[in-house]
Amino acid sequence: MLVIIALALSITSPMLTGRLSASKMKTATQYLAADLRQVRGEAIRSNAEQRLVLNLVERTYRVATGGAEKSLPENTQLTLFTAESERVDAESAAIRFYPDGSSTGGRVTLEDGKHQYEVDVNWLTGKVRILEQN
Repeated sequence: MLVIIALALSITSPMLTGRLSASKMKTATQYLAADLRQVRGEAIRSNAEQRLVLNLVERTYRVATGGAEKSLPENTQLTLFTAESERVDAESAAIRFYPDGSSTGGRVTLEDGKHQYEVDVNWLTGKVRILEQN
């Protein structure tokens, strides 16, 4: 009986780990997209430009006007496609939103080797959407 339980655990454990990893990635992607939408909303509300700055090495991001720094899952590889003018330094870059709701646009890609999600920001409308690439 104990052998059957051990065998069942050895088979299901990798499947559970994969599901947890996918769930973590999807949740992190949803939070990032929600925060980008919030920054866009703040730009419209305050009638002032707002930025979300991503540190690609540390896998963190924050609202440039003083929001708390948020971390992405440890095993996440983060890439950012954005306007060259939004490069902060060698490790960081931003996506900027304007008072009319538009943005510099860009795409943030989060991947862990098995799962890939993209958060796309339309430059004209500032609309934020998630694209799942599995």
